[in-house]
Amino acid sequence: MKEKIDLFAKGVFSYDRPELILSAGSIFISVEMGKVYSGSFCVSSSSERPFKGIVYSSNYLMKVDKETFIGTSNTINYEFDATKLDLNDTVKGHLSIVSEYGEADIPFTAKVRVPSCETSNGPASDLFHFASLAQTNWAEAKSLFKSEEFRRTLSFYDPRFDNLYRTLTRSGNTSLALEELLVSAHKKIPVHISAGVEVLNFDVSKGELEKTIVLHKDSWGYSQLTVDLEGGFLYSDRQIVWTDDFEGNDFNLRIGIAPDKLHAGTNSGQITLSSVREKILIPVVVKNSGTDMKSRLSKRRMRYIEMRLVQNYVDYSIGKISQAKLLAENEKALADLKTFRPESIRERLVRIWMQQTGGNTAQAAKGLDGVFADEGWGEDLLSYVFACYLKALNGNETQALEIARRLRDLYEEYKDARIAIACIRLDKKERLSRSVRCDMLRKSAGGGQSSPLVLIE
Repeated sequence: MKEKIDLFAKGVFSYDRPELILSAGSIFISVEMGKVYSGSFCVSSSSERPFKGIVYSSNYLMKVDKETFIGTSNTINYEFDATKLDLNDTVKGHLSIVSEYGEADIPFTAKVRVPSCETSNGPASDLFHFASLAQTNWAEAKSLFKSEEFRRTLSFYDPRFDNLYRTLTRSGNTSLALEELLVSAHKKIPVHISAGVEVLNFDVSKGELEKTIVLHKDSWGYSQLTVDLEGGFLYSDRQIVWTDDFEGNDFNLRIGIAPDKLHAGTNSGQITLSSVREKILIPVVVKNSGTDMKSRLSKRRMRYIEMRLVQNYVDYSIGKISQAKLLAENEKALADLKTFRPESIRERLVRIWMQQTGGNTAQAAKGLDGVFADEGWGEDLLSYVFACYLKALNGNETQALEIARRLRDLYEEYKDARIAIACIRLDKKERLSRSVRCDMLRKSAGGGQSSPLVLIE
């Protein structure tokens, strides 16, 4: 009334009642069982003047956000609550609008439908629809699989899959979980992968150092193959192959051999391709009859010289040869090795040990500084241990104790008997009893038990 008085005071008089305009003549709601549907409509008039009104519903399941309105164009939001309704229930009623420009009813019909997920292929209300989506768009299906919307739809479709779904989603591999669910529900067949060869043959004399195995999958879906190589001379460009890597239904897996790790004659190995459902074994046979005889003889000669160095130390340790003869024989052996290859890190360390043993500690210290500066041992753990041992012999007591602790930690980690020897030799104050020393050598599982140095110790 106040608004009308204000208009009259301004000299605005209206003798015609404006027409009430509704944006919706009726409302049809298709709501998922157990959910709440939201919508809106607009109430306006044929004039541009503000007006008042009220809105109420004939059914308690249909509620509006505000029962009164005022304005020239008024948006009314409503919600239909289907949380207590069953599938295929139908509810009818109307929303009534009473305003100063007239009255009107908007009839509504709400029908409860099965739970579903919205996808690019349309609503998916069962696993058949979901499998169709996975076949055409695996990425979208994978994303939907993790949603609460999918879990609710699956639970309605068949409650027996609830436990399976919860178990699979704990695996951390969504693609694998999705594959296993569809297979368990008989909505797809498992992906089967086959290899194009039964045995992989190489002939080094013909320059065959790398070959390709064609892997073929027989259906859509997900699988993951782990590539394991046995033999020590094989390598591959992949450790894991996913079905996403396939072009069409095929994937080319490259397998190569390292010639320097082959022995003369026939070398045998094996490729194992493993998935959740299958295991493929491919024997590998490498014919190395064309190995250069000169190269083989050189390797044999170098191994003989290396064994001479060990034998010299053994003879010196048991008093069979003098220190002077030890140093002379080792010098000759190192010189012989240099004719076959550049001086290795271990040979550098042997030379430093000889300098230390011969009393040339200054030159030995300089050589050690060079070794630690360029970290020449690379991945060779025993060379690092040898270098630390020599540094402890050449350093003060504090340095020696620190290095001894470091080597003891390495021994505990790797359980190598050769590391144990270094720990024992640095135990000047005999903190380790004889029984502890014997146990360290006897119980070492990391390697070196058959070394002559270990047997002497």
